[in-house]
Amino acid sequence: MARIGVVTAASADPASSADDYIQLFLAAGAVEAVWIPITVDNPELAYDDELVDTTLTMTGIFFGGGDQLRLVQT
Repeated sequence: MARIGVVTAASADPASSADDYIQLFLAAGAVEAVWIPITVDNPELAYDDELVDTTLTMTGIFFGGGDQLRLVQT
């Protein structure tokens, strides 16, 4: 029962990219797929208790492609 956290911080359009990946994971049979909305514009979300709790319940984390420098900056 896959529960996938989707991190799209490397994307130029993280929210749209996350939506696309979430639909793919759900279509592939994941029970749940959620966006982990930590991006270069809001890295402080990494310390949000609710988001941390959600992330800890995932069975896998997927990092989408894009400009990997954005991941480093985030």
